[in-house]
Amino acid sequence: QIKKLNFSSTVRNVSQLLSMKALNDSHPGLKTIRLSNSPNVSEEGLKDIKVCSKELDEIIWHRNGHILSSIPMQELLVDYGQSLLRVTMTNQKSMDDAVLKLICICCPLLMHLNVSDCENCSLESKYPCDKKLWNLDALNVDGCWKITPENLARFLTMQAPILNHLSCTKCYKISNDFLAKQIVPNKF
Repeated sequence: QIKKLNFSSTVRNVSQLLSMKALNDSHPGLKTIRLSNSPNVSEEGLKDIKVCSKELDEIIWHRNGHILSSIPMQELLVDYGQSLLRVTMTNQKSMDDAVLKLICICCPLLMHLNVSDCENCSLESKYPCDKKLWNLDALNVDGCWKITPENLARFLTMQAPILNHLSCTKCYKISNDFLAKQIVPNKF
């Protein structure tokens, strides 16, 4: 049985995603869907992903255009969030703090979150979330250059109390001095 499905640079339209329905009939244990470099996947294509797997625990999105802010993407997170352990949404212009809040609300078991190179992700508190990610062990915000030291500290305190692995290279507002003095003594 197929457990991971990788559509890197291959899915260009809805018709290619429609075949996933048939694939799921023969592989009902599908756990991971990776969709990379597929900017033309539409909202209808996302609806097809929803019917593909009942046990999805990982989604990987990389450079797929504007689709993160769509209603089907939100529905995907709501429907599968309870089982998602790993979410990777990298190099997405539409990945912002509102989508991050939705992830925090919908994915209580989340262990690994990678939002690297998402230029609109700032961890600002204008989208506060009272749900803690108690299982979040690893956070990658590399290249999220809008993140400030204050926003990072607040997010880690409010959302990720047990975080063990933090990667924030190319977050130009966050200095090594800040990490050494503020984050490391309090978290690790």
